This record gives sequence, structure tokens and C-alpha cells, in this order.
Amino acid sequence: MRFAAKSALLLTIAVILNSQIACALRYTVSYEEAVDTAQRTGKPICILFQVSWGPWSNKFDRETFSNSAVSDLTKKFVFVKLNGDRHALLRGKYSVHRYPHIVFVNKNEEVLGRIAGFVGPVEFKKHALAAYRLAGPIIGTQLKERIEFAMKKGRKALEEGSYGSAIGYFSTVAKLDTQDPLIDEARKKLKEIDKEGAKQIRAALSAAEEENYVDAMAQLKAIAQNFEGSPVQDRAKEEFAKLVADPAVAKLQRENEASQLLSSAKTDYEEKQYGNALGRLDFISKKYADTEAGKEAESIAATIKANKDIMRQISDEQATTMCRSWLSLARSYEKNKLYKQAIEYYDKVIAEFPDSSYADTARGCKAEIEKLL
Repeated sequence: MRFAAKSALLLTIAVILNSQIACALRYTVSYEEAVDTAQRTGKPICILFQVSWGPWSNKFDRETFSNSAVSDLTKKFVFVKLNGDRHALLRGKYSVHRYPHIVFVNKNEEVLGRIAGFVGPVEFKKHALAAYRLAGPIIGTQLKERIEFAMKKGRKALEEGSYGSAIGYFSTVAKLDTQDPLIDEARKKLKEIDKEGAKQIRAALSAAEEENYVDAMAQLKAIAQNFEGSPVQDRAKEEFAKLVADPAVAKLQRENEASQLLSSAKTDYEEKQYGNALGRLDFISKKYADTEAGKEAESIAATIKANKDIMRQISDEQATTMCRSWLSLARSYEKNKLYKQAIEYYDKVIAEFPDSSYADTARGCKAEIEKLL
């Protein structure tokens, strides 16, 4: 089996395994189904944007979503997992620029909060519960309590320079149609954030005027990420688009992106994470084939593929991961007396890795099931 095919298969197995066995989280099949469920139940939605090529996305599954404290949130949220590369419209709608990226929305698809990047289970649950408290209609005696809660969280986020989170909290309060000094404060804070964003954009444009294009683009990209959900984000994206419209600048940007990704791939290689390294290198060599970094990535990947010892190690790692995943799935089906599905996965182990100890285990388990049939 080719490396790319195995990598894709590993990803598929990991997704199935995480949703069915590794944790108690239950994901809806699609975004549309998640919204429908939220509207029927009143639960807010937790959207996880991931990409197959991002190691931090897989780390989120393994270390955060598999935690029992997080899986308990199924009672409060509708969970849906989306591939960022395949959902451009939703990615744009929710201003997702990096992965993994969590967005919490209410049943009306209004943003309650977000997490950009990897966090552990404790930090994730803290953000989730904060979003949950903001979900749903604010009525009666809940009004003052929720306004005060949102303002407290917004002020803290602003102090920490987390403008995106602050915008989310202040916007929740600012849009309320009632009289309260805290609502006026929220609107004032949003204006202050806009001013700070405009100041940062001016600094980025100054760098561009001095032909420091890499710095200017990096600053504008950071501004767009840090000021999610505000007019500042739109302005930063517009200015970024104007810069990259220049062919020379666009080429420079691609070289910079490819170089950064190549640096990560080299780090993986140095740490003997050969599977991750090869996956990154193949991605860079294909997506950035016109860059120097892309050509270097292709060369390094070829060197790795020519090394039989390294490729054997990668193959062994993949075999172990796939076999353990298939056996876990098979045992889960067997436990639930779904013997046909269980045999299907035992057969996969036997067919793909017939001489392994995993195949011996699969044969034994399959034989026990056949005695019951």
C-alpha cells in the first residue's frame, strides 16, 4: 500500500476510532444536521475545524476530546467536526484561519466564543462552559447575571490582548436592546478595540511602504486572526489581498509560507518523527512546487523514501496504528453483538498484515465469533 493511501486510511480510522471508542463524544454527520439538532434541542453547537495534514488537529482528538471531563459536554452541546480544506464557505463564515479551530455558536448560528489553536481538556472545558452560559435567549432574571458574566470575561480577554475573544463577549452584550450601563460600556470597548486594530493596520502598511513585505503580510495576517469578528479583521484581509495581488509579493508570500512549513518538517525529521515529516514534505512539494522550499521538500522526501530502514520504521508504525485501531473497532462491534461488522475488521487485519501477531489475534477472535454463529 502506498504511503499516501496509508496516511489517508490512518486518518479515516483515527476519526472513526475517536468518535466511537476513544471517547464518548458523539458527532453529527454534517453541519446542517448539527444546526437542525441545535434548533430542535436548544443546545449550542461546538464546531471543530481540522485539517488532515495538521498534527495539532490530531493531538486535539487524542488528548482533549478523548478526556472524560470533555466527553461529558455532550449533554450540553451538539458536536460537529469539519475538514477546513473542504468547507471553505463555513471557514469564511466563521473567520477560521488556522487549525485546529473551535467555534461555539448558538442555535441561530451566532458566535458565542472560539478557541484558535490547541488547548488541553481543562482549558477547553473552561471556554465551552463560558460559551454555554451565553447560549440561548437572555430573559427575565438571567439578564443582569449574563451581562455581568460576559463583561467580566470580555475585560479579562482584553487585558490579555485576546481581542477576538473580547469582541465575542462585548458583541454579545452590545447587541442587546435594553437599558444598562454595562451595554454602553460594551459598545465603548468595541470602539476602543477598533481603534487599536486600525493602529496596528497602519503600522503594517508602513512596513509595506518600506518594502518590508514579509513583515507587513505577517502583521496583517496576525491582525486578521486576533481581531476575529470585527471590522478590523475585514480591513486587514482587504489590505492583505491588495498586497498579494502584486505577483512579486505573492511569490514572496508563497516562499515564506513554504519555508515555515519546511522548517516544521525538518524539526519532525530531526526528532525522528519520520511519518509526520514525510507527510509534511509531500504536502509542501505538491502545494508549493514552484518555490525553492517546495523543491527542497521534494528532495528531502525522496531521500527518506530511498532509505529502506526509515521507510520500514514508518511502515511498522502505520501497521501498529492501523491494526490496533481495527482490532479496537472489531472488539467494540463484537461486544455489541454486531458480529458481521466485527468479522469485517478482523479480516482487514488478517488480509493487510497476515504474518503479524495482530493477525494471529484477529484469527483467534474471529474463530470465537464463528462458533457463536
